[in-house]
Amino acid sequence: MVVKRLRAAGAIILGKANMSEFAFGPSYFGPARNPWDIDRDTGGSSSGSAVAIASDLCFGALGTNQADPDGLRGAYSKCNQGGSG
Repeated sequence: MVVKRLRAAGAIILGKANMSEFAFGPSYFGPARNPWDIDRDTGGSSSGSAVAIASDLCFGALGTNQADPDGLRGAYSKCNQGGSG
């Protein structure tokens, strides 16, 4: 529904981003890495979206707030502050 509305408004959908299921642990595809230090995991359920934004791959991204109280905001903040160890 959200993507449908975005397309109707003229948005260009670039693709799907990786995420940690339920905001913890690596995903099926492995962890989304901090773009500034790939040895660090971004953490959070919206980590792939945060990495895409922090890397200037897109202007915006969709995120979730499943079990992570910070959601996209927390994951993006970890990309900008060095990520979690």
